[in-house]
Amino acid sequence: MHICSNATAITEAEIREALRHHLLSGAEDGAVVRDELSINYLAERVDIARIGSRLEGFEIKSDFDRLDRLGGQVTAFGGVFDQLTLVTGPNLATPGARAVPAWWGLIVACRDKTGMVSLTCVRQPQQNPLQASTKIAGLLWREELALACETLVGKSAPKRASRAQLCERLGQNVSVPALRDFVASRLVDQDRAALYRQPS
Repeated sequence: MHICSNATAITEAEIREALRHHLLSGAEDGAVVRDELSINYLAERVDIARIGSRLEGFEIKSDFDRLDRLGGQVTAFGGVFDQLTLVTGPNLATPGARAVPAWWGLIVACRDKTGMVSLTCVRQPQQNPLQASTKIAGLLWREELALACETLVGKSAPKRASRAQLCERLGQNVSVPALRDFVASRLVDQDRAALYRQPS
């Protein structure tokens, strides 16, 4: 895969800066871009998420990274986002494209003669066929899960219910689009941190 005329290695910080600018400039009204969004508060975090009418995840692999964690990240992110895109430097574009499912998008960062980094979309992301309400619910804090149960299911959540149990209840009773819209409304709320405590 020969996308860049200049194959000079590009750092993660350079790719992140270019990607954030790209996502913000093309965002719909009200959409936000979040760095290092936790997935179910486990070890995995997606590098950048754009949250609006869709939940879009972007995983960065610079030319100084390895791909050995990518398989686990594909699994962790697969139930959550409407669309997912791998963003690589020029040297990892070909192996990176082979390491993710065909429905993932692919963006390659290239450096021009002046040293500036630009992004080229090689493969557009498709709708995620694995998205599941239970996994989407994992983006919420426990208080938000309880609110989602009350709002979307019509029943108050048991006070002793764990996060996993609340996610399961939502997964069994709420459609992907309805829960996705609720989750997006929480993630874009600028007062979210003040309204809910961080999970322990």
